[in-house]
Amino acid sequence: MKNLNFLFAAYTAVWVLLFFYILSLARRNRSLAEEIEELRELIREGGDDPQGRDREVT
Repeated sequence: MKNLNFLFAAYTAVWVLLFFYILSLARRNRSLAEEIEELRELIREGGDDPQGRDREVT
């Protein structure tokens, strides 16, 4: 029966790690969504290059 304590500890550790991993993924997803929205706004505004390079017109 004393091995159940180790089993409970292992399950708890796995769930805590999984929670923090999912939280990390959610933050990355939010960051990427914000970056995509910024890029869409740049495209709507004419696509000015923030580094000052001229775009090629084809």
